[in-house]
Amino acid sequence: MKMDKPNNAIFTLQTALEKFPENLAILIHLARSYDIIGDENKCYEFYKRVIEQEQNNIEAIAYVSNMNFYRDQYEVSLKL
Repeated sequence: MKMDKPNNAIFTLQTALEKFPENLAILIHLARSYDIIGDENKCYEFYKRVIEQEQNNIEAIAYVSNMNFYRDQYEVSLKL
């Protein structure tokens, strides 16, 4: 994915997600794409979905824990 085209990537990944809603790679790439454009809520949402499927995904755990910390939701971070 080129850094100057994250919105195109998001559109393509969303289309792929419609066909493969549980595909972990698509979810991770969507989370990363939303992070690039600065949409923290969408990024958080997709990383949460990654954790639902793969509880030991370090990238997703780190992002969600970090966001919970900065949102003053310390207890939620500890439960991951």
